[in-house]
Amino acid sequence: MGTAADITRRIFQAYNDRDLDAMLTSVSPDVRITLPGGQLISGREEMRAHEQQEWEGFPDARVEVRQVIDQDSTAVAEFTWAATNTGPLHLPDGSTIPATGKRIELPCVTVVEFKDGLVAAERNYWDQMETFQQMGLLPATATA
Repeated sequence: MGTAADITRRIFQAYNDRDLDAMLTSVSPDVRITLPGGQLISGREEMRAHEQQEWEGFPDARVEVRQVIDQDSTAVAEFTWAATNTGPLHLPDGSTIPATGKRIELPCVTVVEFKDGLVAAERNYWDQMETFQQMGLLPATATA
């Protein structure tokens, strides 16, 4: 099984390998994932759909883990997410933004909570303004 940090690193590796089944076997059937802006992903099937849409919009997406801090049943990971937007970007409201062709690189943090050796909850943090600026959807001078 491994520590919370070990499992978190395995999930990131499975993400980079596009091994969705390996990712899903590490999460609880009723996992709750919170993204910036309050978007909530509930359960394995919503997680599957979210990851597939993300990879459709960013097929070369990769995670580079900088560090993982392990504290009992919680892991905190700092990582860089880098990708090129070559496919449609599906927004939580159901709208779609066409591919921009832009390469983006974002510093991110995730807090992962475990129960019975599986991911029970995950809270993700990154700068959404920076995301849209790098994609060319907002002027670089925009501020929060």
